[in-house]
Amino acid sequence: MDLRPASSNAFDQMLREGKVESCLLEGEILYFRLADESHGSMAITEATQALRKALLGDARDIQVIVDCTGVLTADAETRRFQPYPHVRQLAFVADTAVSRWIVKAYLTLARLPYPTRVFPTLDAATAWMKAP
Repeated sequence: MDLRPASSNAFDQMLREGKVESCLLEGEILYFRLADESHGSMAITEATQALRKALLGDARDIQVIVDCTGVLTADAETRRFQPYPHVRQLAFVADTAVSRWIVKAYLTLARLPYPTRVFPTLDAATAWMKAP
């Protein structure tokens, strides 16, 4: 499945670590895609952190989109871990109603200290990030 927006060449510069791909959208939104994976694990969480460091160093006040299209489960350790330090906004893209419900349940329990939302498409998540 090709999720690349037609107006962006960011996906051409995507970094990959393990089963996670990452790039900067619009030059400022950190985007993670869990590639070919149906289960979230600590290995994936660690890969997202390595890619964040590679793309942004110790940058603060960042916006993050996590595309969990196709992800159906996550282990307990991953659900408890909050791998998004220095975040201003966090969006998840989930392709099914069940996936969106699961992510919303996680966000309710996690009580993250910044705005979070779940969207059915990358375009919707990006629009929310860019809204004033």
